[in-house]
Amino acid sequence: MLYLVAFNATNALNYAYLVAMGLLLGTESYGLFGALFGLVYLASALGNTVQVAVAKQIAHLHSVQGGLSRRDILASFLPAGLVAVLVALAFLVASPLISRSLDASAALVLWAGVAAGLSVLVPAGYGALQGAQRFGALGASQIVASVSRVAVGVALVAAGWGPTGALAGVAIGYLPSGLVALLYAGRAVRTGDGTAVRVQAPSLRSLVAILIASVAIAAPTSIDVALVKHFLSATEAGHYTAIAVMGRVVLFVPLAISFIALPKVTQKVAQGQDPTSLLWRSIGQSAGLAGGTAALLVLMVAGLGWSPIGGEISPAAGALYWYLPAMIAFALVVPSIYYQIGCGNVRYLLVLLIPGMLAQTLAVLLFHGSIMAVARALLSVNLLLLVASLLPTLLPLSRQSRLAQPYLSRTSRSRTRA
Repeated sequence: MLYLVAFNATNALNYAYLVAMGLLLGTESYGLFGALFGLVYLASALGNTVQVAVAKQIAHLHSVQGGLSRRDILASFLPAGLVAVLVALAFLVASPLISRSLDASAALVLWAGVAAGLSVLVPAGYGALQGAQRFGALGASQIVASVSRVAVGVALVAAGWGPTGALAGVAIGYLPSGLVALLYAGRAVRTGDGTAVRVQAPSLRSLVAILIASVAIAAPTSIDVALVKHFLSATEAGHYTAIAVMGRVVLFVPLAISFIALPKVTQKVAQGQDPTSLLWRSIGQSAGLAGGTAALLVLMVAGLGWSPIGGEISPAAGALYWYLPAMIAFALVVPSIYYQIGCGNVRYLLVLLIPGMLAQTLAVLLFHGSIMAVARALLSVNLLLLVASLLPTLLPLSRQSRLAQPYLSRTSRSRTRA
């Protein structure tokens, strides 16, 4: 529960930061900041991939060898460090093109590159804490990032740094958070039973599947918004953006439940136990949080006349009653995604999520006559995705337990005495 509160407090602070930058920067400067921040946000999908992969690796190591060594913690950072350097170099190489296309200064693009690199590196520390199931420390390190971002970014923008200060705040905010994560990850080191276990690093196929999962979770309330803006009028697009903001809240409030479940599922699989009960528990808790959040939002809109964009959205009220259930349905797909990652079921992620994202996009392309039609189409697609996501768990227990065999067989062959 503590991590759930910390996770959502972090998201609230990050949202507050974007709002604060909108108030402090002028329209033109805010647009420039938004464009470069969007590139950093895309890079953070790699960060989420790193976090999930590290969490899964650390949870498995902790389970099979009865503890963690400093070498385990350090090894989890090395691949992330390599990817972070490559991301930062990509920004550096592309900086002339980005500067020309966005009319941005070299310093501004440089800060964006630093922020993008750190958005990949620091989540390795988050993953180590998540895998070791130190959720209090994980929540603390993420809150430190958000608080530092707000404090540094607002101070720099107020001092006249403009959008450069806003992006510098994003980058600098990661540093104390990474130090806190590293400190607590070091405390997670425990001596096991004297057995050293070599566990194979995640395969490229597995990492690609986790990346696809990260993109798939971010796609709802993102891709549809861009398509609606293209097909419909500015007014309708504005109304749709307003309900999409509320849909994003419905998706992200229960997300911490899946983060907590991931290492627990991995641990059970490594021990040859059936993790299915964790899935149903996660789905039940996510349903309560997503449904309660949606009901509260409807009450605020219908009863209090609240709008997330500050303008009138009553013309979109009908679409809201279809869109929020669509996001609830997808919020219940998310626990299945993390459950299958924990089980090592790469095929599930590839077979379900790629067609799922295509179906969501196709639904908007085919039914873009009004925002009501789009919302209804997305509800239909997400309900089908929910049903499809649960099919693997309805297989016999023997089939589920066999998911652990590749890990267990590799571990038994590579186990040596320290």
